This record gives sequence, C-alpha cells and structure tokens, in this order.
Amino acid sequence: MAINSNALAEMDVPESYLDSLPKNGRATLGDVIYRYITSDHFSPECLLDSLDLSTEYQALEIASRVEASVHVWRRRVPAKPVNGLGRTASARSWSMVRDMLMDSEKRELLAERAEGLLICLKQRFPALTQTSLDMSKIQYNKDVGKSILESYSRVLESLASNIVARIDDLLNIDELNRHVEQLSSGEADLKMACGRAVVPPYQQVPASGTPFVTAYATPSFSPGRLSSPRTSVGAGRRSQGSRAAAAAKKALTDHLSPSEVRG
Repeated sequence: MAINSNALAEMDVPESYLDSLPKNGRATLGDVIYRYITSDHFSPECLLDSLDLSTEYQALEIASRVEASVHVWRRRVPAKPVNGLGRTASARSWSMVRDMLMDSEKRELLAERAEGLLICLKQRFPALTQTSLDMSKIQYNKDVGKSILESYSRVLESLASNIVARIDDLLNIDELNRHVEQLSSGEADLKMACGRAVVPPYQQVPASGTPFVTAYATPSFSPGRLSSPRTSVGAGRRSQGSRAAAAAKKALTDHLSPSEVRG
C-alpha cells in the first residue's frame, strides 16, 4: 500500500537521523551489498536473489540499510581548506574540484542504484513494515498537519488491507464451492453411466427365439372336458355293476339247458 508511504515521503528527514548515519556507504551496507552495487554490471533483481530474505525481519533490516545508504551518498561533503598561495595552490584546488565532481557523480550513481534496489525490495514485500527512517520521521516530526495525515493514512491502509483479505477469503470459498459442485456432478454422471451399463432395459423375448427350448409342451386344458369328481366315480360304479350282471346271466344260461330256461 502506498497510502502511508506517500504521507511519510512528505515529511522532512530529521537531523538526528542524519547525524546517526555512518560516514560511508560500505559501513552502511556491508561488504557484500556494497560490492554488488559498485560493480559495473549491477542488477537489483540478481542482488536480491543472492541475499537471504527468508523472513520479513531480514527484508526490513536490508531495506533500512539501503535507505540509509541513499542519504549517506547524497549528503554534502564539506570542502577541505587549501593551504598555500600561488600556482601550486591553484593546481591543488583544481584537482580537488575535479575529484569532488567525479566523486559527486559516482555518489549520485550509487544513490540511484540504492533507490532502485529499495523499490525492487518493496515490490517483493508489499506488506513491509516501517523502516528506521519512517519511525524517525514519525518520532521527530514537528508538523502537526503531516502527523495527522500520516495517522489517518495508516488507518486507511489497515482498513484497505482488511477489505482485501475479506475479498480474498470470499473468492477462495467461491472457488472451493465450484470445485465441490463439479465433483458432485461428475460423480452423478458416473453413477448414471454405470447404472445404464449394468442394468439393461427389460425386453420380452419369444420362446422360439431362445437358444434353449424345453422339450415338454405346455398342456392345454379345455373347460368342457372338466367334470365333477362325484360324477366320474358314480358312472364308473354303474358301469362295473352292469358288466357283472351281464356276466352272471351268461354263466347261468350256459349252465342250464334250453328247455329249463324256457320253463
């Protein structure tokens, strides 16, 4: 968030902060970072990749050191007094001016490189807390209006970060729900496909079309042929009695003579 950073940039750098800085950039940055910045082929991204930025505390410490080096290199160097008169003194003064010009150009180049490195570092860590310079500005600021703006910007930045966090949570929940719905619809389609493959639709198949036909035909019954059990039993008994009477009559006829039968 650049709300609070813009408010802090409008504040003046306290003199107490400038007095506490080291005398040169090497002492401020350390040998490793100073060697990278002063090299001919400088790349802020490569430098950040080579540094240990595993924690926010380490990133904040490097940001404070780089920010301090910018003010060290842009601080005015007091001119040394020149002793002596004549041509020698003028030659010395010219050489000192030339060295100062070359030194000022080099210092400005190093300050620009340090600013670029600080910008890349803040881009990698957008939620980086206040540096040593920021806290010094807040502590030693004498302008009441700028202090109110800085406090108000800090509150706005906190509210904005909370709103962004809530929006991210809602987006994550919505994406999770969509993923669950896709999984459930996929499972339903899979179940329907499996059901269609395992349970085929019912179809009537004629007996003649089956590969195995039974050898026994289905018996057919006619209602007219059915009779009562009592009727069939009585008729059988009457037929048996008539046959027995006919047999007895024939035997008696054969035993008796014709005259006796007649008489």
